[in-house]
Amino acid sequence: VAYMDVDLSTELEALPRLLTALEGGAQVAIGSRFHPTSRVRRSLRREALSRGYNLLIRALFWPPFRDAQCGFKALRREAAQALIPLVKDQNWFFDTELLLLAAHRGYAIREIPVAWNEDPDSRVKIWKTVSQDLRGLLRLRLAFWGISGREAHG
Repeated sequence: VAYMDVDLSTELEALPRLLTALEGGAQVAIGSRFHPTSRVRRSLRREALSRGYNLLIRALFWPPFRDAQCGFKALRREAAQALIPLVKDQNWFFDTELLLLAAHRGYAIREIPVAWNEDPDSRVKIWKTVSQDLRGLLRLRLAFWGISGREAHG
């Protein structure tokens, strides 16, 4: 099962590498703009926000990935069937939630380099998304600690 952002910010030439990562033992494969060999073109503001967000994720969860938000992901069918029903968020945070749930449950996650170009016509409302993402991170952190119930554990 694979998906990508509709604006085609990630070049499709990376799709075979994404799928090959699943054949190589990963249960989840993700495109990463932070991979050392990735080629990325985007505004300084978006770069700073993305790096800050991913640093926050690393500080809270210590996940085995560096880029939670690149909209270029693939999962083995079994992983998708197990994880997707656990995802509570129906907005942009679903991407991060899916990955954090996969990491929390011990799924093998592999990042691949991508060529990524920011869409200047992006419809994402940055500050609303930041607020929603921060609430989602707090919800998952509390759930993983067992403070807010077991709904994030599945």
